[in-house]
Amino acid sequence: MNKLTKPRKVVRRAILSTQPKHRLTARDARRYRDMLATLSSMFITAPSDQFDQRIIDGLRQLVETLGVQRSSLAVVDEQDRLHITHSYAARGFRPMPQALLDQEMPWLAKVLREGRTVCLNPRTDLPNDAKQERELTRNSGIRAIITLPFSVGGIPVCVLGVCSNVERQWPDDLIPYLKQAGEIFANAVARKRKDEQLKRTEVQLEHLARVSTMGQLASSIAHEVNQPLCAIVSNAQAALGFLSGPPVDLEQAVAAIKDIIRDGKRSSEIIGRTNAMLRRHSVAFTLHDINELVTESLPLVERYATLRRIEVLPVLGSGIPKLMCDAVQLQQVLVNLIVNGIDAIPAGREEKGWVRIDTSFDSERKHVRLSVRDNGTGLSAQDVRRVFEPFYTSKLQGLGMGLAISKTIVETHGGRLWAEPETIRGACFTFVLPTERETHDVNYTSAGNGGGRR
Repeated sequence: MNKLTKPRKVVRRAILSTQPKHRLTARDARRYRDMLATLSSMFITAPSDQFDQRIIDGLRQLVETLGVQRSSLAVVDEQDRLHITHSYAARGFRPMPQALLDQEMPWLAKVLREGRTVCLNPRTDLPNDAKQERELTRNSGIRAIITLPFSVGGIPVCVLGVCSNVERQWPDDLIPYLKQAGEIFANAVARKRKDEQLKRTEVQLEHLARVSTMGQLASSIAHEVNQPLCAIVSNAQAALGFLSGPPVDLEQAVAAIKDIIRDGKRSSEIIGRTNAMLRRHSVAFTLHDINELVTESLPLVERYATLRRIEVLPVLGSGIPKLMCDAVQLQQVLVNLIVNGIDAIPAGREEKGWVRIDTSFDSERKHVRLSVRDNGTGLSAQDVRRVFEPFYTSKLQGLGMGLAISKTIVETHGGRLWAEPETIRGACFTFVLPTERETHDVNYTSAGNGGGRR
């Protein structure tokens, strides 16, 4: 057999000492029961990451209570080998070094794998083929050994061993106490192994989650950076036209180049914030005026709105307190909502298209409210239900990521974002943000909640 099996009765031939039977005194029995109670209590409430030290402490209890010189635990490793992992020695003696029991004491390991308890005097009871055991015990001065194998749930777990450097009789009724002690150690090892496996599984699942969201993250970067990059290309073409003349229009060319610089910086900031969300960096919030954020965002969509012949109308409320927020993140949300509104208005229709941004302050609830309305095609009942689902979009070229990111950003700021159809035509997207926050720092997690509108 190549595995530890359920311990059977102690084999008595060459493995057991042939000395007359010896039994524990009542006093020794009480001491051993007290020891077992102490061992059991050591692992009941302790977390598994403390078990290694608790096992050493438990082996010390064995050494001191039994009056032996060494006590060791060999654990069955992932390769089904017996590996000495824990050992304690009385003062003046060396503990057993960490080593493979299969290599150091192959005969003993073979017997233990057969599920047999080994109780012997190495000088008289070791068979002829236990050459390495004879040499090791002779060099270390060991005169008496007890080793017991243990399984948990039918799975081999460990071997407990105690040894003495003086010749002694092992009482027959000592074995049950050692078995109970070994079962305590075995359960601790099994629990520690399960907890470590659980942690490894959690790490693997987290890694798989990260891998699965990489495509989503790439889409979000492409979606958000696409707007300023398109503006950069458009402004570069315009600047080239102004400089190609005649006549050369330097003023307009300079304005276009300034727009290119601004949009380039914005692209860099978006990538930086996306990276911070992925890596869970802490980002410090600062005070900002929501109306100023709206005003600063309008130039980012001005050219796009002009090309589509859409009017963008800011209706900014008064008396709105400043928000503790990340300005670039909120502008990212606002620009996405405005562009969505522009895209929702069909090109070439007779009715003038418009997108309106309203801001206000609810003094009772102490939150700032911002709404982006349009007179476009509106939202269907299905859109209202699914508009924030991952990758949901009605745009032919849409990625369905814009509102996913927007919803995550708003919620990261402690707010809420929702959508609803307008009474006659179009749609309205609204978010509210609290003006009072307990902290100015937020740990970002990867954006993955919600979905795109169109």
